[in-house]
Amino acid sequence: HLLVRTSRSRDFFSPNDLEKYFTVNAAGHTVSSTFGFGVIDASALVREGRNWQRIPEQRRYQNQYTRRQDRLNRTSNNYFIICGTTNLNSLEHVEVRLNYTAINGGQIQWRLVSPGGTSSTILPGRNLDVQQNVDISVISNQFWDENPTGQWRLSAVIADDFHYGTLNSWSLTMYGYYKN
Repeated sequence: HLLVRTSRSRDFFSPNDLEKYFTVNAAGHTVSSTFGFGVIDASALVREGRNWQRIPEQRRYQNQYTRRQDRLNRTSNNYFIICGTTNLNSLEHVEVRLNYTAINGGQIQWRLVSPGGTSSTILPGRNLDVQQNVDISVISNQFWDENPTGQWRLSAVIADDFHYGTLNSWSLTMYGYYKN
């Protein structure tokens, strides 16, 4: 929590790099897939830490999407989970578990979009990855402090030469807390 609140990006990155690498999430935090929340400001961290008050206990909420033979192709590549009222309203991080089968499956880029519109590339896709059976868990903290209630979208970004595959299942586990 202290690192997110005290890290800085605007003073250490050029305007071009800020625009290229950083985005502002739905909770107002500047965040990057490459650089996290920016550069650690040690003096701000110590200053903030002196007045630190504990946050509520961490909570967990899980939602799963499972459907047999859900085709992966260039025209059908969005999958949704609706997150209703949960026992948390401020995210710390999310965990996505993906299970899919595809020729050259490691080449698929996967993105997760929150109800607030924040997009996180959770798997970048690797051009030379010929893995066919993929069962992986990934974590993203780009949704820090966002309210998780609403529709979450998982998107597969598929290359032009991709033929087909099957999304066997995916789940979204959210970690955070309930703040009054």
